Amino acid sequence: MSLAIDRLRTRFHSSLPLPAGRRDDWLGVFAAADGDALSAGLVGDDEWLFIPHLPLTMRWSLDAELSAVGAQWQGELRHALAQALSADGAPGIVRYASRRAAIADMLYRSALGECSRQWAWQRMQLIARAGCSADAALAAGIALLVSEPQQVWPVMHRLLLGERATAALSALLRALPAAAWSSLLAASPRTAAYASAVSAAQPSASVASGSESASALADDPATRDWLPWAATRAPFAAEHLDILSVLLATLR
Repeated sequence: MSLAIDRLRTRFHSSLPLPAGRRDDWLGVFAAADGDALSAGLVGDDEWLFIPHLPLTMRWSLDAELSAVGAQWQGELRHALAQALSADGAPGIVRYASRRAAIADMLYRSALGECSRQWAWQRMQLIARAGCSADAALAAGIALLVSEPQQVWPVMHRLLLGERATAALSALLRALPAAAWSSLLAASPRTAAYASAVSAAQPSASVASGSESASALADDPATRDWLPWAATRAPFAAEHLDILSVLLATLR
């Protein structure tokens, strides 16, 4: 894990004047912290962890060896990380299992109009700046996926799987214009052929193949739950039929 501290606010309390050179030596030791050692067993190799504020207090003598100060800093910082990751840890933590998970979360939250995690997305370089509108973050996420076609289906798959618990796909279907969906589905090597076939199909052909498609979905463990899902929200499913057809064909 690479370690980045965006802002280190240090306050040194001493009964004697603190030489500037000594202070700079200590700060240099802090900057040299081993991110891999700090996160070992706490954070996965592909994981991203963001903590907005992590207070840390240490005590050592003015003549302490730099190596001892560095070891103490490293140990206390690891302990603080472990505490932050506990059940009652620091508020505002953002944690993603992977960059792909972060992109999916960004699309979902932006589709709902939520902007609270933009500071973390900016640090991941998923958006250019925090403080933009939810629509702008959503558009940035779509543009990012289109530029990385191999990521489109894995991210869409996450949103599909998240529908039952969070209505993630429904949120995106409501928020994304048809042109954005067309760009996404055409970009992905997993969905492009299905998108092209759906686009080329005549309405009469689509109706004629409806029962056959329903049977195929019902026979597949990955897609059979989508038939009752569509039945309970028929007008919504019908409005997004082409998109859903591509996604479910790919899922199957």
